[in-house]
Amino acid sequence: MPTPLAITPDNPRPSAPRLGGGALIGGVAPWPHGPTGQPLVLAASLPAAFLAEHAGIAIGAGRVASVFTTYAPGTYFLDAITYGGDPAELALLRRGTTQVLVHVAGALVHGALELPAHGIHAQAGGGDALSFIGGAPNWLQNEDLELDGLAFACQIDGGDLPQPLRDLFYLADGVGYLYLPAQAAEGIDRSGLFFVQVT
Repeated sequence: MPTPLAITPDNPRPSAPRLGGGALIGGVAPWPHGPTGQPLVLAASLPAAFLAEHAGIAIGAGRVASVFTTYAPGTYFLDAITYGGDPAELALLRRGTTQVLVHVAGALVHGALELPAHGIHAQAGGGDALSFIGGAPNWLQNEDLELDGLAFACQIDGGDLPQPLRDLFYLADGVGYLYLPAQAAEGIDRSGLFFVQVT
């Protein structure tokens, strides 16, 4: 059963579920860069307890799923983050235009470009939410999408993003989908996938 999500500009703690802000990778991993060398931005930070409770995905106590994405305000970057079922699009994502790290929580590190932190909050009821965690994804262009070893975690509708984050998916009607390893490897697991689809 999916759980609706609300995104609010409430200056969340670094350890809380959130969009934007710094990444808890200090002493754990270097800041991710895209295939052309540009630093990615932290799109989301999701702690293990939140994922276990609402998505039924166990990444291990004390661990975090950090989601990084290409984000370049003032330029066209949509093609770097979208996936509609084309193998070439998936190959581009896998070259590092978006990256998902599952890792032990480290120190808070700030990137060269940072989105203002917004809290992600689970809400009661409502099976018609546009942004939610758990359950099955909605509106996938490839309805038969299967990603070996990965489980659907959550989706965020661009229309639910507050104004400072409104262009995170380039277009306001974009939907971001996050898939995480069903059984995360020890150390740093980089097998997860984040992508955006637009209508």
